[in-house]
Amino acid sequence: MRSNLSSEVLFWEGMAHKQFREEAHVVRRTGQKIGAETRTLLDWFTDFFKHHADARDTLEQVSASVFDMTSALFSERSLSKVAPNFKKMLEQVAAWEMLKPMEAPVPAIHEHLYWELSKDAHLIPSGLGEPQMEFPHIHISLRSKLHSSFSPLLIRTYSHDSP
Repeated sequence: MRSNLSSEVLFWEGMAHKQFREEAHVVRRTGQKIGAETRTLLDWFTDFFKHHADARDTLEQVSASVFDMTSALFSERSLSKVAPNFKKMLEQVAAWEMLKPMEAPVPAIHEHLYWELSKDAHLIPSGLGEPQMEFPHIHISLRSKLHSSFSPLLIRTYSHDSP
């Protein structure tokens, strides 16, 4: 059950990012008849972005917002047809190569990701006590093709903005 949930989260994480939507070949083949047309989840995203122009940027910045944005799909039975079934979601996640094992998981997580995140864990926001310093901004981007030992979900580009 946990792996099912993880795979679904990976799927929606991918759908939140343009570069993955553009490579969603499995989803492209999951069309369902809605009214007189055959529609896919990709068509739904295209229509959604026409009416919510700022949603693209929001998804790139805060990918978890995909769950709020797609909630309408699951509240209306006719719209829910465009959401792929679990098997197709899993096929898409595999096609995105998100299930490939990490070549060197300990150094990838511990020496890179862990240290980058943990060094900011003890900062105190301004106004709450000493020392007063601003939290750095973390920019996160997913890469569709990997040329390093990181898993697609763990590979992040971290850069701290200077005040």
